[in-house]
Amino acid sequence: MTYEDIIDEITTKYPDLDIAGFDKECRDDPRGDLKDYQKAFEASLRYIDTVKVNKTITSRSPSSYGLKHDVERLNMRAGETIYVPNGVMIAALAWRGVKMKRSDINAITPISPKSRFHE
Repeated sequence: MTYEDIIDEITTKYPDLDIAGFDKECRDDPRGDLKDYQKAFEASLRYIDTVKVNKTITSRSPSSYGLKHDVERLNMRAGETIYVPNGVMIAALAWRGVKMKRSDINAITPISPKSRFHE
């Protein structure tokens, strides 16, 4: 399955998912679309594979927006600059089967705050 096929499958399930996140208006974004960020998607998948996913979402559960910054900082520490759009992080979470709760344009996840990357 190609990256484009994966994004097509995810956006079929979440038709209002765009580069900014869950966007009810699905506006055009000058940064491009989800299919333009394969490297960021792959970096997000690698990060998700390193964190602990709890069974439930709590008041301390991180958002997709916070997680996207974790991936950016982690890659920067490794000497690589990768911009991860919020929507790409949500797509990666969906692809890995992580349960999500929508909160405006973000997704709240059951990822353990203790297992996240912190500088």
